[in-house]
Amino acid sequence: MIKFDCDHDIDKIDISNGEHRLRGLVSLLHYLAGQPGAKFSENTISEDVERLERVAPRAISATHFAYEQVNELLLLVDESRISRAFFNFFFSTTENDSPISLEDFKRGVRQFRGFAMLCYGNFRYAFRTLREINSLSALLSELEPWTRDSVHLEESFGDARPAPISHRDDTVVMQCDTYLLGYVVDAELQADRQRAKSSADSELEEKVKTLDRRIDKARKNGRINAAIYLTSDYLDVYFATSMRNHWEFLETYDFVHRVLSQPELKDLGIRHFDPTQAFMDGVLEKGLLEALMLKRAQCTVYLAQETDTLGKDSELAATLAQGKPVIAYVQALNGDKLQRHCEALRSFRVSYYVKRLHALFAEGFFSNAGRLSQVMEKLEQLGIQIGGHPVLEDIRRILASAEEVEGSRNFGLIGGEHEEEQLTQQFLDQAPEAPEYVAALDAVSLDKRARTIAEYHPLAMQVHLDKGVANGVLVVRDAESCARLLYGFLTSRLSFCIEPKTGSNDERLGTALREKISQSTFRYVTANRLVTNSFWNFYLRNEKSFTQHERQ
Repeated sequence: MIKFDCDHDIDKIDISNGEHRLRGLVSLLHYLAGQPGAKFSENTISEDVERLERVAPRAISATHFAYEQVNELLLLVDESRISRAFFNFFFSTTENDSPISLEDFKRGVRQFRGFAMLCYGNFRYAFRTLREINSLSALLSELEPWTRDSVHLEESFGDARPAPISHRDDTVVMQCDTYLLGYVVDAELQADRQRAKSSADSELEEKVKTLDRRIDKARKNGRINAAIYLTSDYLDVYFATSMRNHWEFLETYDFVHRVLSQPELKDLGIRHFDPTQAFMDGVLEKGLLEALMLKRAQCTVYLAQETDTLGKDSELAATLAQGKPVIAYVQALNGDKLQRHCEALRSFRVSYYVKRLHALFAEGFFSNAGRLSQVMEKLEQLGIQIGGHPVLEDIRRILASAEEVEGSRNFGLIGGEHEEEQLTQQFLDQAPEAPEYVAALDAVSLDKRARTIAEYHPLAMQVHLDKGVANGVLVVRDAESCARLLYGFLTSRLSFCIEPKTGSNDERLGTALREKISQSTFRYVTANRLVTNSFWNFYLRNEKSFTQHERQ
């Protein structure tokens, strides 16, 4: 089951002995009732402690409390009673209704607050709802999917899953052919055909026919795979990405396979939607296919890549709006990974350098002196000593060389790998240090994107359309962490920490639920009283009952 390893507000409460213990007990009772710390002042706590000392003196020395005694204490501090099911789920460590210790009580309050953030986004509403549920099974159902049994879930994967009828091993689209499923390929191929036709070159015509055969085969398999996705009885993971360029297809294919081959996932028989394997003849049909897959999947993995696009950002927002988890993968390029990325860039198409550098100029990347300093640090890690030479001049020169070489291209597709290799070599002859520079730029840019998604991007926190719960994106920087998170979600084995969120002047802004693998905010409860009051008054109400027409 899901775990809540820490709660900064609860953990700091002193229940060690004497007056501290009684004051701590009173604070825990109010936190259990969903009251924010600002609601019960020192004066309120002192009044409650005085009442307990006067009416319930046994509470001063008691080390354990029975269910009935906890309800007495709640009434004495002006809070509402709880059901037996509530008590047993959150506090009891045995099945015989034995009294609980103060530490058990403290742990239970932490657990209640964690589930309140996961399922309701409001502590007070969660307490009012859950305290009245009289059946443990009903309570577990109310808190689904977070109360699912981990052992049972693990046993439901792998061999326990029946092999699907709609499955073939011979329809995998090879990595090198995945880009042929892209719709932008058609436009490039049409332009190539016109050039080849006008040249009356029989060799070029044969190349066109060869490429057509590859496209036909890839798309035939893509159609079969799309049908398999459409008829699959269930779906675990949706991989969201934008694939407009050749290298994006290759990167997505590689990442999906790396994630699913990690030790945590490789034997689970994960059912996933891989966008590099599906093709539909109509663009709108492909959109409907992906919309259905997005609705059916338990969670979405979002490949951030270099830029935002309408498609994948919509998929991210749609998943969050359903209250489902989103894992955003933003590659981290440090140490050996930076070196490997640099080496990989030596075989990238020249068009990558052109589009990448233009995109960075367009977003104002080079106007920030701090980022340029970070680029210089990355270059030094790759063995490039800048000294006092302006980095921006080198980058402009690399871009000019890339544009010149790319401008000499004859064909978009039918030139084949041989022409691509020739163009790349011609470019590297003119700008031999280009892979190091672009690798350094990619590293700093991806770090910036990771921070943006985790901290600044408005899409990083969306509201569940039905429940109003603030649902956050979990950012990971490698395939291993992504696999661990997926395993945690699918088997209900994640751990969280409840932390205060403060502003620049240390004022309390709210409470965040931080997931421990990604260190990202997964849920958030604001401390702003006006926002809270307005949000929960307006969000779930029936607007028709408040219209002028209905009031008359």
